[in-house]
Amino acid sequence: MMFSVVSVVLNDADGILKTANSIIAQSNKNYEWIIIDGGSHDETLQEIKQIQKIKPIVYSEIDNGIYDAMNKGIDAAKGEYLIFMNAGDSFANQYVLEILEHELATKLVDVVLGGTYQHINNCMFYRRPKNINWIVHGLPAFHQSTVYKTALLRSQNYSLDFILLSDYEWLSYRCSQGVTVGYLNYPISNFFVGGLSYTNIWLKFKESYRIKYTVLRESKLWSIISAIHAVSKTLIVMYVLYMVCGFFKGSSNSRIMKYGRDTLTIEYYKHPKSSGL
Repeated sequence: MMFSVVSVVLNDADGILKTANSIIAQSNKNYEWIIIDGGSHDETLQEIKQIQKIKPIVYSEIDNGIYDAMNKGIDAAKGEYLIFMNAGDSFANQYVLEILEHELATKLVDVVLGGTYQHINNCMFYRRPKNINWIVHGLPAFHQSTVYKTALLRSQNYSLDFILLSDYEWLSYRCSQGVTVGYLNYPISNFFVGGLSYTNIWLKFKESYRIKYTVLRESKLWSIISAIHAVSKTLIVMYVLYMVCGFFKGSSNSRIMKYGRDTLTIEYYKHPKSSGL
């Protein structure tokens, strides 16, 4: 089984090197690394050429945003399963691909939802994947900790109508059609709190509402309430984590929530309000 690891980058030499080191460290070497560069004009491409031990497949051209770049990565992928590790992202440890291959060897799964280490200031917290029925509120796992059947991604690329939440729209649509989901309570990636979805709150609200109402076919009132909940949770989580972790800033010891290693469990899910789609 081969994995495709896709990294999108634009003017982030330090970030792509961090991601490269994480990929090179994987104990399972049965993967390809595809880099989609959006036309960087700094030293990013030069740094990529200097990467040793692995030769990524590199495409560099101006694109129409991150989801357009991710679609290009999907089209280029040859692995059976695909995971996005964009510039600055990293695997949680060196055994992630090895464990994924072991768990997926005898199981047919469309999407794997894995755990994530969330980082903020000097703290690190573990978040296990939520059940797929959480889709009515938002993504049940972080994007970097979600593994996709490549053929399924290729059958329907990410919509360019969304700037922040096209990955949420994609999974919501798959849930409306029926999808086989695997849950793996094991850390897949590191996620550093921040970024566009944590700052452009109004856009996140509009896109969240639109997906809930038009794709998941929730009522207009519920879609509004749920979108407000999603945005409010983002703000509250940011505030609480910054307050709590501020006490430990500067310390060399990270606070880590314990997790248990479970085997991959599988569930077929179809959103109950998807009839007629």
